[in-house]
Amino acid sequence: GLDSVNTDSVITNAIAEGYQADNSVDINPITNIRPYGQCIWGNRTLVDNSIKGGTTALSFLNIRNLVSDVKKVLYSACQALMFEQNTDVLWVNFLSKVTPTLDQMVSGYGLKNYKIIKQDPSNRTKITVIVRLYPVYAVESFDITVYLQDGDATVVE
Repeated sequence: GLDSVNTDSVITNAIAEGYQADNSVDINPITNIRPYGQCIWGNRTLVDNSIKGGTTALSFLNIRNLVSDVKKVLYSACQALMFEQNTDVLWVNFLSKVTPTLDQMVSGYGLKNYKIIKQDPSNRTKITVIVRLYPVYAVESFDITVYLQDGDATVVE
């Protein structure tokens, strides 16, 4: 839905923040950050957050990239184990190919947790699995209030 947001003029912080509103389609503006040069600033995707009632996990670029990485690992594991005998050994081999990556994502703070659930087979030649990911959300903003009073200064979060 974006026509063009190209500009040669300086974009203020207020304008850049307007590109990442919480209730619309958002973009990551390209900005000059000294001394690093031109950088993409933000963690949003082009998900229309107003339709879904606000930001969701897929509104954030890091989570979408994480899901893509998980899909690649699952695909590789399935391809490597295709045509093996459908036994408990196959299930253990599948888990051994998938869980190291998921454990690394948990220890690297990309995921809070995950669950791999093997469904009851309706077809003996097929394994049906549900992988539930519990992502860690990125912080987009802070809401801080500072109260100044006679005597001590108090900060309320």
